[in-house]
Formats: sequence, C-alpha cells, structure tokens
Amino acid sequence: MAGVEQRWSNTYSVIKKRFTFYKHWILANGLAEAIGLGGTLILAGYGATLFAADSLSSLLLAALLAILMGTVLEGVVVGIAQSIPLRAFVPEIPVRAWVWATAIGAGIAWMIGMIPSTLMGLSNLSSPESVSQELPVYLQYGLAVVLGLVTGPILGFAQWLVLRRYFDKANRWLIANALAWGLGMLAIFVGMDLVPWGAGPLLQGITVIFICFVAGSIVGAIQGYFLIRLIPLGQ
Repeated sequence: MAGVEQRWSNTYSVIKKRFTFYKHWILANGLAEAIGLGGTLILAGYGATLFAADSLSSLLLAALLAILMGTVLEGVVVGIAQSIPLRAFVPEIPVRAWVWATAIGAGIAWMIGMIPSTLMGLSNLSSPESVSQELPVYLQYGLAVVLGLVTGPILGFAQWLVLRRYFDKANRWLIANALAWGLGMLAIFVGMDLVPWGAGPLLQGITVIFICFVAGSIVGAIQGYFLIRLIPLGQ
C-alpha cells in the first residue's frame, strides 16, 4: 500500500512540475512576443515612414532595419524569456547558447519573411503605373499559415541544435515550431486586420502589443505541449 501511495505521490509531483513549467513557458512566450515582436512591428512601421519606399535604397534599408530589429529585439528577448522556465526545468541547458540560437533563428526567419513584401515593393518601383490589388482575405490568411509553417522550423532549427544534446527526440521541436507558428502567424494576420489604424498611435501600439501577446501565447502553448514530452518522465 505504501508503495502504491509513493508511486502516486511521485506521479503527482511530476505532473505538477510539468504543469508549472507549461504555464510559465506560455506566459514567458506571450510576454516576450508582446515586447519583442510587438516592439519590432511598431518600430519597423515607424521606420517605414522614415524611409519611404520611393527608391531601391530606401526599400532595402527599411527591410534591413526590420531584420535587424527582429534579430536583436525579438530574438534576444524571446531567448532570455524562454531560458527562465527552461533552465528551471532543465538546468543543464546554457542560457547563452539558447539566447544565441533564438536570436540567430529569428534573424533568418525575419530575412525570409521580408522577402515577399520587399519583392512587392520592388515590383511597384519598376512599374509605378500599375495598381496593386490586395489579395482576398482567405488567401492572405492561407499565406500566413504557410509562412508560419515554413519559418517556424527555421526559427527553431538553431534551438534544435541545442536541444538535441539533451533530448533523444529533439526532432519533434521542428514539428512543434511549424505547427506553433502556422497558427501564430494566422493569429497575427487576423489581429492586424482588427487594429484601429484610424485611431491614434497609442491605441494602435497597445493593440499590436496585445495581438502579439495572444500570438506568442498560442505559439508557447503548442511548443510547450511538445517540449514537456521531450523530457524523460523521471525529471
């Protein structure tokens, strides 16, 4: 009887520990994306107004600015935020390696993500008389999901290089990021359609930050679901 109670106690302890990690991971991702991604989007939008896309150099400069901010601001902030619950659960993972991996992955993902808008800008420069037509909403949302499915594993690849040193089934992290960012990008695109762009900059900024918090929480929920299954039951 005592042995059964001990096993139940150990199982409860493991479940409680994993649930605590899961909550903290979601919160860390939500807050980090609100600050990192939200701040990047706001500053990138401001930078786009400073560098009006009326020349090739200004267009490329605006794209480069967005990539740099995505790398430094989003990548570093998210990496630090994720390392807090991750280190509490798996202290062997070095914070510096995780932050670097997150920043590198974010930079590459931003670089790829900026390609469509940059190409559209170049097309408008080469044919200024052509009238750009906005894609139907369902196509925009579909492309958002595809963009997330593609950039998610890219963003998580460098993190996978860290995780594979500690977990046998670390390949699942790439699947987790594909699914997470597929839904996360959809949430961002849907949310951006709800931003009151006609209102003042303060309300716009608060709305963008809230949207990024929601998207980051969605991403964190899916990532965390996979991550707690990478760790052996006895930890």
